[in-house]
Amino acid sequence: MCFYTYVVEKFLTFGKEIVRKNMLTFILVSLVVGCGVGFFVAGKRTASGCVLAMGTSNGSETPNENIVVDLSGAVSKPGVYKLKTDSRVGDLLNAGGGVVGDASKTWISKNLNLSKKLEDSAKVYIPFEWEIINQGNYEVVKTEAPNVTNPSGSSLQSSNDEDSGSGGVGSDGKVNVNTASSSDLDKLSGIGPAYAEKIIAGRPYEDIADFESRSGLWASTIAGIKNLITF
Repeated sequence: MCFYTYVVEKFLTFGKEIVRKNMLTFILVSLVVGCGVGFFVAGKRTASGCVLAMGTSNGSETPNENIVVDLSGAVSKPGVYKLKTDSRVGDLLNAGGGVVGDASKTWISKNLNLSKKLEDSAKVYIPFEWEIINQGNYEVVKTEAPNVTNPSGSSLQSSNDEDSGSGGVGSDGKVNVNTASSSDLDKLSGIGPAYAEKIIAGRPYEDIADFESRSGLWASTIAGIKNLITF
């Protein structure tokens, strides 16, 4: 009985050894085959991916998702902005901080379309209020200075005629303080350029009394020229 048991045990041990060796061999063979199949499949996928990529490049390319637009004028932050391809003018103004206070609101309300789609390399300019000038048609008409008559009935000419010296000195040599030029008044005794301008500024004068009260000259100065002037 012991011998039989010994034989069985040896047989089982031998069988286990064979199975163990074969199992190791089977595992190694399986690993090798599996790795080979994996490399083959991976290589095939990579190759097909390259073919697909090459096929795509031969077709339509992926469009650029951004555009570049220039914003300037009456805005808070003028500059060049990168926006998405479907951006609108309103998006660009938001990026630029909006318009400033002295922007032309009339121009914006009439001409600026905030919903307009932007294009690459476009430029948007917002004008200032002071840039918008009303280009009206104006006609230059030459007019003559009207004659002004003082209460005494003498005709007064414009200051330009007075400065030219026409009608300021009568045939008797007296200076008409209502029509004389500054240079004619300056020739009177005691009257300089400053007093001459005062006399001209106070015109017209009715008589010597009115001249004394409104010309701004000293009484002694008027007394020295009253026989040399007329009204």
